[in-house]
Amino acid sequence: MSGAANQGVVDVAAVLLTVGRERAARLLAHFEAEEVTMLSRQTDNLASLTQNHLNSVAQSFEQAFANGTGLLNPARSFTDILNETRADVLSPEEEVVPALPEPQNPWEKIALLDDQQIADYLSQELPVTSACVLSKLPPAKSAKVLKLFDPDLRGAAVRMMLDVKASQRMEDMLAERLTSELGDAPSPEAETGNWKAVASIINCFDEEDGNALTEQLKSATDEQTYDAVVGAIFRFDDIASLEADACTKLCGTVGNDLLTKALRDADDAISNALLSTLSPRARRMVESELETGAVPKEEEIADARRAIAQTALDMAAEGEITLPERS
Repeated sequence: MSGAANQGVVDVAAVLLTVGRERAARLLAHFEAEEVTMLSRQTDNLASLTQNHLNSVAQSFEQAFANGTGLLNPARSFTDILNETRADVLSPEEEVVPALPEPQNPWEKIALLDDQQIADYLSQELPVTSACVLSKLPPAKSAKVLKLFDPDLRGAAVRMMLDVKASQRMEDMLAERLTSELGDAPSPEAETGNWKAVASIINCFDEEDGNALTEQLKSATDEQTYDAVVGAIFRFDDIASLEADACTKLCGTVGNDLLTKALRDADDAISNALLSTLSPRARRMVESELETGAVPKEEEIADARRAIAQTALDMAAEGEITLPERS
């Protein structure tokens, strides 16, 4: 076999890897025995494929798929269609147009799957597949899955994430694979009932009363639900534990007016964490307002702090920042 022909076989094997085990098996059922044998000899060659080459193969496959094979015999094809059409076909007035389903981001559904379920699945895939999937999940979710990886696989996946650049069609194919092969089973977090509502209520209490409520829950509910509630608790005082990058993003979202109210009589650690992320001019304005501006009511200060804490929770849910873990 010539070099070009052999490379073509390698590329076919690479495409089969990309579409997943189940679809690859269905496709291979249409191959000749000799072709399957040729593919089985490419195992060693697949290990040396670079990410750039995989991207190139994927793009070539997508282009060929988009262009189609064309009609080999248009007249014959149309005649077959007419012959197969029933004479009593519905008239246009009788046709029922089905309602289009509501669009839904499949990665949001995948992010609800159990961490261990995703980790077990990806551990059987190539690092490039793991990298593509993890890059589409919220950072906090990806981190939980990566912690379950073998250290070597974890390192390979993270290194691959720096270089991976999957096309939209490739991402869609991966998403379809995961949802079809792993199903829509929700994670334990999604099965804990009203824990989000409970956590939101606790977040509205001051720290002392909130901690008392949380302690009562510990003995009144199962560990899974308790952990879910505790993981969703975030108060204004917790901002001091945020990473600097997260603080910067949070301050850029909430605005200086809300920030100024919330920082009134705040602990030095929280004030320093937030003020250090502002530009020199913005910091001077906030500090000046704190020193000479009108003192807001206690309720306004509490509302501002709860609003900032809730914003941090919303940003974490969107994967924009990572909140510190509570012990």
